[in-house]
Amino acid sequence: MSFNFDQLENLTLPGSLAASAAIAPDKVALADVQRQYTYHQLLQAATILCQQVQSQTNAPRVGVLLPNSAWFGVAFYGCLMAGRAVIPLSQILRPADLMFAMEDGQVDLLITTRSISAGMQQWQGQRLYMEDIDFAALPDEPTCQSAAATSSPDDAAAVLYTAGSEAQPKGVVLSHRNLLSNVAGVGRIARLQPDDVYLGILPMSHAFALMGTLVAPVALAARAFYLDRFIPSEIGEACQTQQVTILMAVPSMYNILVRAHDQSWATRSPLRLCVSGGEVLPRGVADRFEDVYLHPLLNGYGMTETSPVISLNVPWANKKGSVGRPLPGVEVRVVNEDDNPVGVNEIGEILVRGPNLMQGYLNHPEATAEKMTGDGFLQTGDLGTIDADGYLFIRGRKKEIIIISGENVSPAEIEAVLLGHPKIIDAAVIGVQHETRGEAPVAFVIPRRFQTLTPQELKQYCRERIAGFKVPRKFIIRPILPRNATGRILKRALKTMVDEGEQLPGK
Repeated sequence: MSFNFDQLENLTLPGSLAASAAIAPDKVALADVQRQYTYHQLLQAATILCQQVQSQTNAPRVGVLLPNSAWFGVAFYGCLMAGRAVIPLSQILRPADLMFAMEDGQVDLLITTRSISAGMQQWQGQRLYMEDIDFAALPDEPTCQSAAATSSPDDAAAVLYTAGSEAQPKGVVLSHRNLLSNVAGVGRIARLQPDDVYLGILPMSHAFALMGTLVAPVALAARAFYLDRFIPSEIGEACQTQQVTILMAVPSMYNILVRAHDQSWATRSPLRLCVSGGEVLPRGVADRFEDVYLHPLLNGYGMTETSPVISLNVPWANKKGSVGRPLPGVEVRVVNEDDNPVGVNEIGEILVRGPNLMQGYLNHPEATAEKMTGDGFLQTGDLGTIDADGYLFIRGRKKEIIIISGENVSPAEIEAVLLGHPKIIDAAVIGVQHETRGEAPVAFVIPRRFQTLTPQELKQYCRERIAGFKVPRKFIIRPILPRNATGRILKRALKTMVDEGEQLPGK
């Protein structure tokens, strides 16, 4: 059954749920290992939660601290039906980080469970516990439609806090139109259909998961099944029993799946799209995944500020090493230091414009203005190139460029070399001050299990593959590295580790 993506253009998110409930009321919409909701039941349960929210707060935003589950979907759509934007919060954040998001977002109501919120004793606001809500008393017809009926597609729907790897986290305000336009763009090129089944394993505080495993399946009247933890055997079992067709994860998760003991499940599931996002996808991981699971690992590019997808590879248009072509309706421009467009395969900063572009940073109009160009493009801070076929390639971060004796060096280039080492499972490179060269690269590497590495071995490996001035001056070998909620290595924390450690040699 085909889907008309044009109909999403002017809907709100509750409107998309209502439309799906009208055409497929008895179809399972959201499920997890404990419960499931048909589309009619989801709309009814969201109605009950909507009434609770309207009775407990007048604030424009509500915090939601729940695991990946069908309950999260109930809470999300219930808040939106009540005319409130949602601040999705991650369980793996420190209490101080959760407190910051709720205070910055002026939240006075948190939807959670007693067990999850046990570490939030210092927060003095109201709590609405999902286990206390009587969802068994579902109304025959939704009765909480007044706010949803009068809301606009351009109203705020979600506020997602950035990872804060380089600065204080900021809340990215995404509208109903932002998210649904992204669903439509991805849907058109990836040929998403109502009979797809999505597996949700990423935290809903991440835009990739929120759009990809909740907003998209609900808008398309598809089905989503959620796991609240990442265990390879459970993923394989879910893909088989739930007949999952779409899997979305970050590269580090795919890397774990490649090394899992049981990989036979892939041949017994109807997977058709395995999408990677959230961080740089090492070529080796993509190649190994395809060899093991016989599915191409489709690399995409996005950021929270773009709701989140900017470009995406698909099985019938997949150029390895690239992050695909831009979505329909999304403009991508690559410019030089003078803000002039560069030529084919020339490196520059990636700029983005389209209906998926955020409304701005909550409480930070100056930061929003600094991020935008005069003609409405978002400055991503990422470096990239576009080839003759229109495929986008990521070449590193503009702010992460290491200047060595006047030469610009991208950490991503050195990381790619290190990730090709058979004993290395992950790597990150940063630039630090150097007394004679201005800056020098320092590499952090995580060896594979049961493997040993030495700095001398790594230095020789790099010397054989990159120019001498790009070879890291120091190699720090660790079993783990600091990461944010989505698994991305926190390079700011790595800089602190170097500052507190040994000085670099002067030669």
